Amino acid sequence: MKITKELLIKNDACREQVDLFCSVFPNGTRVTLATLQKARKNNLDIFWLEKVIPDSALAKYNEVRDSALAKYNEVRDPALAKYNEVRDPALAKYNEVRDPALAKYNEVRDSALAKYNEVRDPAWAKYNEVRDSALAKYNEVNDPALAKYNEVHDSALAKYNEVRDPAWAKYNEVCDSALVKAFS
Repeated sequence: MKITKELLIKNDACREQVDLFCSVFPNGTRVTLATLQKARKNNLDIFWLEKVIPDSALAKYNEVRDSALAKYNEVRDPALAKYNEVRDPALAKYNEVRDPALAKYNEVRDSALAKYNEVRDPAWAKYNEVRDSALAKYNEVNDPALAKYNEVHDSALAKYNEVRDPAWAKYNEVCDSALVKAFS
């Protein structure tokens, strides 16, 4: 089966994907591993093709896709759990530092704002002075905590992605092969 602009429109593909498809495959294309890789590199939604898999091949495709997804999840889930295990305590520590500083900042800000509302013009200068000071103190506490959280988060996310990315690539490879078979 050849995938064409007309086929996409007939099957309710969104306008953005139709336009993108036409820019990548101006004359349409057959489903092959090479064209699926090209489509993926160009951010085309290849899973949309599931809508037009011939009925005779749909059950087999779904079986292969579901098996590949299960294998992907077997790899991703522990990596995601480990990522969350590392991220969650770091986020909790960050919040422990940030929350009191933010409460104090809000307390000082609210007090200053009340004075501002009583006497607008003279209070405006005083409010800015108090707010800026409180914000500076908040930032003194928050910035290092946020930097530490980001360091732990980024490291954990990188490790998670190191595990997840090959599994996702394998999942896509298996699904691509199943799509090619489904359209053969």
